[in-house]
Amino acid sequence: MDVSYRRDKDHNYMILDAPGELTGEEYQVRMLVGNHIPHLLKCNRRMMDGKAVFFYEVTGMQPMFRVFEKRQINQEEMVELLQDIKEALENTQRYLLDGNQLLFEPEFLFFHTQTREWNLCYLPTYDGNMTESFRKLSEYLLKRLDTKYTAKHPKKIIGYRKCCR
Repeated sequence: MDVSYRRDKDHNYMILDAPGELTGEEYQVRMLVGNHIPHLLKCNRRMMDGKAVFFYEVTGMQPMFRVFEKRQINQEEMVELLQDIKEALENTQRYLLDGNQLLFEPEFLFFHTQTREWNLCYLPTYDGNMTESFRKLSEYLLKRLDTKYTAKHPKKIIGYRKCCR
């Protein structure tokens, strides 16, 4: 998936090409663009070179891979992240959106530095598998989990790793 970034005078955007053909009248597009859905990145659909693209507002946010590239995630941060993901999933259900269109890769989960909340990217018409994507995210997080937690709970970590095989 091609990702690009653009900065206007007061805003930063992550730009993703729309998968497949979009008219803009799709239910998911109308819900995402027309509403502020908590824990989902705000989004606008635009046409560029005759193709639909999505501009996601990421001003004041850092992608997960950057947040945890030089440090480990502690237990409190893990709980907050999982709570925000849970709320995002509940909100997709509330707006009748398909959870398989959430992107769980670390480059698409953004931490808002002021509100201290995580925001997920919802890409309409994306053909994803939420269960598999979340499993990969879990593996990513386990590798970055604070060693103080893993030392206290080795059976939980070992059990999870065995389940993933």
